[in-house]
Amino acid sequence: MAEVTHGRSPPCVCNCPCTRELNPVCATNGVSSKQFPNRCVWKNYNCKNPSGKHAYPEITQGPCETKGYFNQ
Repeated sequence: MAEVTHGRSPPCVCNCPCTRELNPVCATNGVSSKQFPNRCVWKNYNCKNPSGKHAYPEITQGPCETKGYFNQ
């Protein structure tokens, strides 16, 4: 059965449009860290890389340099 959206677009899953807003977040997976320009870009990345060494499930606000991590 098809889902009825009443003229609305279906919800975005893994490739949601993000603004170009620079509001960096530092993400870590316990081994390494990676800086993302904003929370939306981080969410899209993790949606496409849900597990393993490429996933970054934890974030803190701000660039990685201020968190004691290095940007990989």
